[in-house]
Order: sequence, then C-alpha cells, then structure tokens
Amino acid sequence: MEAEEGPNFRAYSTPLSHLAYTDEYFNTKTIFEAVGLLDAYPIILPVGSVTSVEFTPDLSLSASATVIMPREVLPHIQDLQPVTRFAEEQYTRNGMRSIKVHFVDGGCTYERVYHMAKLNLIRNICNNGRALHGFSSLLEHLQTIQSPLQQSFGNMLFTSRIQGFFVTTFPLYQLDCLLNENWLQEDVFNALVEMAYFRRAYRYQSSLNVPPNTLLLPTSFLNDVLHIFNSENRTYTPEMLDLRLWEYRAAIISRWYQDKKLELRNIPAVPAREAQAIRTDIHLSASRETPLIEANPLQVSVHRAATVPPNPTQTIPARTVFHEANAALRPLTNGIQTQEQLNDLLQDLEDLRSLLVMQLHMKGIYRSPPSQTPKDVHENND
Repeated sequence: MEAEEGPNFRAYSTPLSHLAYTDEYFNTKTIFEAVGLLDAYPIILPVGSVTSVEFTPDLSLSASATVIMPREVLPHIQDLQPVTRFAEEQYTRNGMRSIKVHFVDGGCTYERVYHMAKLNLIRNICNNGRALHGFSSLLEHLQTIQSPLQQSFGNMLFTSRIQGFFVTTFPLYQLDCLLNENWLQEDVFNALVEMAYFRRAYRYQSSLNVPPNTLLLPTSFLNDVLHIFNSENRTYTPEMLDLRLWEYRAAIISRWYQDKKLELRNIPAVPAREAQAIRTDIHLSASRETPLIEANPLQVSVHRAATVPPNPTQTIPARTVFHEANAALRPLTNGIQTQEQLNDLLQDLEDLRSLLVMQLHMKGIYRSPPSQTPKDVHENND
C-alpha cells in the first residue's frame, strides 16, 4: 500500500532541537557540563538484550516514545541496527511510523514503542557514553594530582579533538587510554635520551670529527639485561655482547691515548666466560668457546686474514650458531609485534624448509637428521 503524504523521512526522524541528547545538545556542552550528565544518564543494556523488534504504523507521540527520561533503561543501538537501516524504506513505502521492541532486563521482558526520532537519541546516547566516562576519568586524575590544567581542560568543548599532532582526528576523551600507563614516562625519557645522544654525536662529529665518548642506552636495554640476569638460563643477546666488546675497545683506546707506545697486540684477550652463559652445572671445554670472544679485537685474526675459507665440516661452537642464525633472522623479525605475525613467520619458515626438502628429494639427495648429543639423548629419555 502507498503511505500517506507527510514530511520526508529526514524531517520526521530528526528529534526536536530543544530535547536532551540531540547532536546540538552534545555539541554545545563543555567537558564539565557533559560529565555532570552521568548522574541522570540513561542505562544502556548489553548487546543481545533485545529479543524482537518490528515496525508498526502506529504514530506514538507519548513521552516514553519521544523523550529520554532520566536513568531510562534503553536497548543498545547495535540490537536495533538490523531493523533501523530499513527505517526510511519502511516509512516511505509502507507507512511505518514507529518500532516495537521487546528486551530483557533483570530476568523480566519489557515492551517499548519508540518514535523513529527517538532512535537518533538512543544512537547519540550509545555513541557518547564512552566519551563521558573517559572525560570523567581524566578529570578525576587531574583533580588527584592537583593539576592547574583541570579548569581549562574542563571548560573545553565536549566534542574537542586532540591538537598538536600530525593527525588530529582523535577525540580528546581518548587521552584516558594513557591513564595508569607508566610506560609513557619511560618512553618520553628514552626519547629525550636519544635526542641528547644525537645532539652530542653531531657536536662531536662536526667540531672534533670523532664519535661521541658517551653511549646512552635506553631503559628497554637495561630491562632486558635485568631479565636475563634474573633468569635461570642466561643467554646473552648480540647487543649485550656488542656492548661488552665496545667497552673493551674503548678501554684499549683510552690506554693508548695515555701511552702512545703501548703495544696493543700484547693486551690480553677478553675473558671468554664473561660473555658466556653462567651455569654452575655446565663446564664448557676450551674448544667450544667462541674464538671471536677470546681474540683481541684490535688484533687481525689469522683466520680472518687467511684467504682459504674454513672447512665446511669443521665443528663450530653452539654460541656461534646462535648468533649467526639470529643475525640472519633479524631482518625477518623486524616489525613483528603480535602472536599472529609470529605465527605467520614460523609458518613461512616451515613452508620454506618443506620446499627445500622436496627439491632435494627430487634431486635424489636425502639428508640425515642431526645427530643427538648425549645431553639431547638424556633429555629425551626423561
């Protein structure tokens, strides 16, 4: 059937401007005024509370159908969206004027009839509830720390956005995500440290043409060091080993500046076990200690100077395998931050291994699995 002539849907479904919770209502509120609404703010039911919703041609103009009452219990807009997206079509073609909703609250089922204009009020209430609670937390935090910014912050418009960044599309209330985040102070400190290091490096490089004599480390590096030292099985990272080598070289250079006749090649090597995992129950033989750690870093190694490549079947220390493998994998692990990204990388490596094995089998080459050490056999038997 054809609908009766009447106002267009946009005019019909737009709430009166003087009503609470319209777009104009929120746009003119300050943060202080908006947070003050929480005491009488409607209660939004959890998603899934609506059991049925349908259109009706009845034109209901009662207060319960058109106005939001203080602390009124309302269904979530997500439960109404499967129907409201067809509201204009139902209004224009079939003459529907309201919707009838059944929802469950506290074990009881309720029936409500809403004018289509009230649906926009419900949408605004659901969309702005998160912002109200966010601003409330921010004001409480500013009051707790007795910040002088509380008054000026509270007098800003409720719809204000974050300013001062390259991207300013974030609502101001989203600052509440930084509350109770202690890492923020640490990140700011690290940024200042990095800035200070680069300024110092530029000054040394431009005026003295030498690298800076101070190395500034971020707190993340120190946290990693503490974690490794407090763990039962210490496995030092390449950065830690590089730092140990850097300190050793710096000490040698400092001694050379004091005594230009110092014979650098006679300086004893870095003690190997200072850079190895400290385990009281494991004693590594001298043949398994990393040659690069043992060697004087300023002395040209005979193995490095030799043009003949090392024997490919020569046994190498486990630590060398660990560091070389980590160095090869590091470009692949850059940017991985989630478990999903890690799973994708591991799957890609497994696919690559399977592909290589298949290619070798097609060539008639079959590699034996790596032989187990006595330690591996003991662990497997356990």
